[in-house]
Amino acid sequence: MEQRSLTTDTSSTLATIPGRGLVRSCHSGCVHVTYGCVTLDFCRPESFDRLVDLVRRHSLDGHVAEIQYGHASLRFSPDQFEEFAGMIAVASEHLEQLLVVRRLLSGFSET
Repeated sequence: MEQRSLTTDTSSTLATIPGRGLVRSCHSGCVHVTYGCVTLDFCRPESFDRLVDLVRRHSLDGHVAEIQYGHASLRFSPDQFEEFAGMIAVASEHLEQLLVVRRLLSGFSET
């Protein structure tokens, strides 16, 4: 007989780089950014927006890109940074779309 899990994953994958990175939003509204062995958790949308803005404004100068966010310091090669920045940009766009859908659905549940 087949067993089925009763737990439901309510997270939404916003962007992924197979084997290297993942950005997802969970049911509580937090955004989790994983790249390599590092995961950053953002429990408020404006916190993730600050990371998005920081990555957009960062310019590559030299052989190492370093992003400082709070107590976290992320160091990338130029290729890694371009990959990370692309993943963050895609995740930001998908998060905006997801938030619109969630707002629309919450409006339907109130009626």
